[in-house]
Amino acid sequence: MLLSFFSGISLKVYKMVVVSKLMIIDLRQDPQYGTLVSIVQEFQEAIGRRSRVTPSQVRATNGATGGLSTIFNVILRDSYSKGKKPTAVVAIPEYFDALRMLELCGFDLHKVEGPVARYPTPEVMESLKNVVPSVFYLSLPNNPSGQLLPAGQLGLLLDAASPETTIVIDQTLVHPYKYSTVTDIQHNHQSKNIVIVNSFSKSHGLVAERVGYIIMMQPAIAQQIHPYAQVPGISALIKAIDFIDNRTMPQEVIEKESRSNGLLEQWSKGRKNLRYYHSLSGFSLIELHSMSSERCRESLDSRGYLVRSGPQLYLPDRFIRIDMSQPEHLPRFLETLDSIVAR
Repeated sequence: MLLSFFSGISLKVYKMVVVSKLMIIDLRQDPQYGTLVSIVQEFQEAIGRRSRVTPSQVRATNGATGGLSTIFNVILRDSYSKGKKPTAVVAIPEYFDALRMLELCGFDLHKVEGPVARYPTPEVMESLKNVVPSVFYLSLPNNPSGQLLPAGQLGLLLDAASPETTIVIDQTLVHPYKYSTVTDIQHNHQSKNIVIVNSFSKSHGLVAERVGYIIMMQPAIAQQIHPYAQVPGISALIKAIDFIDNRTMPQEVIEKESRSNGLLEQWSKGRKNLRYYHSLSGFSLIELHSMSSERCRESLDSRGYLVRSGPQLYLPDRFIRIDMSQPEHLPRFLETLDSIVAR
């Protein structure tokens, strides 16, 4: 017996023997990789707990754009393996970087044009049924408009997609309503091939850390993604883990965006040379009626204000997109914009 074997020896010797028995020397790789693996696993477990999914459904990525690039390439490979040309259905407006990545990957884009103030749900549903695309991309809330798709319409869109279509829902932007949670989506659409993309950039201010993640409803996709290939640095992951359950930081972002929306709505009342579109989230659109958005962007740039123009957003040359998280700078910005569009 263990007790009789150690009877009569000192506690110090006992501890040395036990430690030597338990010590594991990993000669497969540099020991630092073991630290990386354990931190990644801790991150997956933390996201899994918060989203009520298993850790195996989670992959850490280099920001949300890293997540989009990863999943688009998986879908691309799958399409070619089946002898199909990769296709994508997207509404316009949608996140310009997602559109650009889909084009760079070689997807055939089926763009459904819609009004800025309303997501073209019926038209997108028809396109999903007619095209049966490899991927359907949807940002929620919408980037660039900041509009939030009604919950009932989201259900209709997800139901309209074929099981052959991978639905990519980008939830990077924050909004004030408890809506479209991962739990709800997984519970109500279990048979669908859905991937959620998210990050800590907008919600927790970790832009430089580049910590994103994807949650996959179907294990077949998760099995095709290397668990460490897209992982950001260890220090960034540790910081994100510390912030995962922080509800204060996203609420502060939402309050700033609400202040910006109020300032912009008040400023835009009665104006005939432009239109501001009410926003619930991190970006908003201003439609210019008297000048091109590209010319406006260049004029703002020369005065120290950076915005995106319509051509940069896959939109007509009359829209500019502005960030909603900096209400303290908006009054001066709007004065400058007034002086430009009034000329």
